[in-house]
Order: sequence, then C-alpha cells, then structure tokens
Amino acid sequence: MRIIACVCALCSVFILSFLLASCTHFPNSLSRQYHKVSPAVVTLHFEKQTRTALGNQNIPENLKHLFYPKDNKESSKIKTGVGTGFYVSDDGYILTSWHLVENTKKILVEDISENIFQAKIIGKDIDSDLALLKVDRQGTPYLSLASRSKLEVGDWVFAIGAPFGFGHTMNTGVVSAEPRSQLEISRSSYIPFIQTELAINPGHSGGPLFNLTGQVVGVNSHIFSDTGKAIGLSFSIPADIAEFVFQHLKQYGRVRRGQLGITVKDSHLQGENSSGGSLAVVTAVARTEVCLEYGLCVGDTILKINDKNVANSLDVLAAMSVVAFDGIVLVTIERKGKRLRVKVPTTEKTG
Repeated sequence: MRIIACVCALCSVFILSFLLASCTHFPNSLSRQYHKVSPAVVTLHFEKQTRTALGNQNIPENLKHLFYPKDNKESSKIKTGVGTGFYVSDDGYILTSWHLVENTKKILVEDISENIFQAKIIGKDIDSDLALLKVDRQGTPYLSLASRSKLEVGDWVFAIGAPFGFGHTMNTGVVSAEPRSQLEISRSSYIPFIQTELAINPGHSGGPLFNLTGQVVGVNSHIFSDTGKAIGLSFSIPADIAEFVFQHLKQYGRVRRGQLGITVKDSHLQGENSSGGSLAVVTAVARTEVCLEYGLCVGDTILKINDKNVANSLDVLAAMSVVAFDGIVLVTIERKGKRLRVKVPTTEKTG
C-alpha cells in the first residue's frame, strides 16, 4: 500500500508539473529572443526647435515694450531628446513615432554597436502617429511586422527601447486589456491600441513590441500617466497598421487610404434580448454607384470589412485604415434579416 501511495504521489506531481508547464507558456529566459532582435532596434537622438513667448506673462501688455523689442515677441530654443526606432528593411528604412521627430532639425541613429548615422524623414502619417526615416546604409538587420497576430489578454510580450536614454533596455509584461480606441492621448480616434502593463517610459516611444517568438506585434506609442513616467498603462499601434503605413510611406511618402464613400453611425440595440451593444448602420451614401452598382445602401448594417468583424462605426474606420486607395473591399452586410456580401471599389480618402 505504501508503494502504491508513493507511485500515486509521484504521478500527481508529474501531472501537476505538466499542467503548469502547459499553461504558463513563459520561457525561463528571453535572452535568445533579445539577442536575435536587438541589433535591428536603434536609439534616436534628435534636436527640436521650439518657440515660446518671451518673458513674464504677468507683465501688463502696455508695459511689455519697455522690456522686450517690438520685433522679438517669441524665443526660439533648441531642445534635445531621445527615442527609439527599428529597421524594417535591409536598406536602412526605420519606423518610429511621428511625435518624436516632428519639427526636428537633426536626427541621429545609434545602433547596438554604438555606430551613429544621420537620418532623414521620408514621410509621416499623423493618423497613426508613425514616421519613416532613412539612413544611408545597406545590409541593415531588420524586423518584419506581423501582418496577422491575434493577441489575447494575458499574453506575454516584451519591448526593447531607450527609456531615459538607456538604449536597448528590455521590458516584459502582458497584454492587459482588449484593444482600446478613442484615447484622449492619441490623435486618432479609431486606432485599436494594444494595452499592456509594460514599464514604458519616455524614450521607449517608436520602439517595437514583441510576442514571445520575437515577432513585432506593435509599435510602442503612448503611455497614460499623471507624472509622465510608467504606471503600467502603455499603448501600442498594432503591427498590421504599422506595416500598411510603412509600405505607403516608402512608396508614396504619405499614406493613401481608401474610402467607401459612405457615412456610418452607431445604432444601439434595444429590447429584452439585446446585450446593450451597437450596430454599424449606413446612414448616407456619397456616391450613387455605391448603392446602384455595388449594392451597399442606406440602412444596411455592416457586419464585416473584408475578414474583420465590425460592431460599430469605429470598427469600420479601423478596418478601413489598412485598405488602400485603389482596392476592392468585400463588405458583409445585413439587410431586412438577410446576410449579403458585396464588393465595393475604394476611392482615395482626403482630408
């Protein structure tokens, strides 16, 4: 009986260990992943010219001429800063955050070997807050952006960046919530940001967010903080949006997004059996052929844009943010209880 009890105990320990190993998915070390991807991450050093009003603003307007020259009511200052970027091609293209390099006079790129190169701005996309830089180099190590990477709450991720100028610093954490849009800290209302609890600090912006296999799943963009320092609320731009922006900036110098030529508004579900959600309903059509020729009409409820499920108007905007100006969109709709699929050519979005 004692032998049987020992065998049962050993089996229990083995099964428990197996279950824990199966559920954790977190390796003992991320050293291999770090050394694999870090050569493609760079630290950005830049100079910005800022303009500020001169003097004490409490001085009455009718007395300011006694203190300052009439033709010099603003002061120009040079501000230095640091951020992160990463190579996205072997010929020196670098993706980073636009808010880092906006209004810069000079951008220097420092790689992991402390080599320094001067970069120029190729293009910017204000909607996604991304910018594409270029250095005069060939054979650069680079990272590929994951075109499709489904992240779940609780998935482990890591970042490499230059917090407070400490280059190639690694942080780990988990995805802490479902994607969030309409963030007050962002210029875009519809980007479905990846929320993590990584310790992202000033200097991390523009750097890559990785999954545990070393794929780039996002670009670190914003933090929410009253102090400007990490409190565990960090937001990253999804990799599929970053890939779309990169390709357009490289080819055109700007992002040429497509539009369907419709207006979509949220219609909130009502009734005892509703879950309190909403629907994306077409309320106007700018081009008559959208309805007459392609079959997308006022009153239709949009369920999918290509292969992306849609639950509200922000979802429609997010799905369209990675559709080109010369594309054809497969729209799944519901009309009078029937599900239909229609193909609609896009035109270039302006403004």
